[in-house]
Amino acid sequence: MTEKPIENDETEARYLDFVEMALLFAVPVLIGFAVVLSDPNFGLTDGIGTTGGIGWILVRIRSRFYAVRTPDGISRRRRPAEQNWMVHVAEVEYDPKYDKVLAVVLAVIGIASFAALVFVDMSGRDSISFVIVGHLCLVGALMVYGVSNR
Repeated sequence: MTEKPIENDETEARYLDFVEMALLFAVPVLIGFAVVLSDPNFGLTDGIGTTGGIGWILVRIRSRFYAVRTPDGISRRRRPAEQNWMVHVAEVEYDPKYDKVLAVVLAVIGIASFAALVFVDMSGRDSISFVIVGHLCLVGALMVYGVSNR
């Protein structure tokens, strides 16, 4: 990979950034896989899914910084906010009528999620998933409707 100069004698170390982020994701997943293999009470999706989520959080935190090679060694610098993809998404202009459409779609999904509880085995894990999805969708619908222009 090519490295671009930052200042006089500093270069950005993109390869190091990639390796560190890959390790931050892989190590928790491998630990979860080891736990799954060692304990038969854990399911594969439980162990790897949970630790994969932890790894993803670590990668998101690490992506806020970038590595720079300096004469004194490698140092980390905070990325400017303009380079963050979420800033670009938040600045997108759209028609305000889509706020109400989003609120209706979220409300329908939330109501359907609670209605599906009638057909789900209540002793299983699916029931709590439907409750969580229904709750988040209904609260999200209320929030979107509340902040939309009327």
